Amino acid sequence: MEQYGLWENPLAQPAAIAADVRQQNTPPRQKADFHFLYIAPGVSIDYFFDGARKFWETFKVIVIHDLALIDHVPNRYSVAVTSIARSDTAPVIRQQIDSTLGDRIYHDPLVYDFLEDLQLTLDVRAERNEPYGVPLDPT
Repeated sequence: MEQYGLWENPLAQPAAIAADVRQQNTPPRQKADFHFLYIAPGVSIDYFFDGARKFWETFKVIVIHDLALIDHVPNRYSVAVTSIARSDTAPVIRQQIDSTLGDRIYHDPLVYDFLEDLQLTLDVRAERNEPYGVPLDPT
């Protein structure tokens, strides 16, 4: 099977295998071709400028506030979305991402009500070179 980028795209696999991959929802072990940082509605922009600065500087993720932008990425590329949401809006954001993008992406939800907690998590990810919170396979 042909590989796309460093992380195998589940859409390139038969539908049954893609469903299995989505059900497991395990973090990819290699960087996706496109990694988006979605700032959910209602989240202060301080969460990005203060909390996610080191994360962005390390991984150069594409910061978005509209999920429709992801539709412009061709299906042959792997896509990961790290979303930042508060606990009161997280279920709605999760449902929105699942219904809009479905099996196409790996969703990495971060749910924090306090900026300091988010910053600690993202800073550790940046220091350890773990964009999805788990070690990447050596390349």
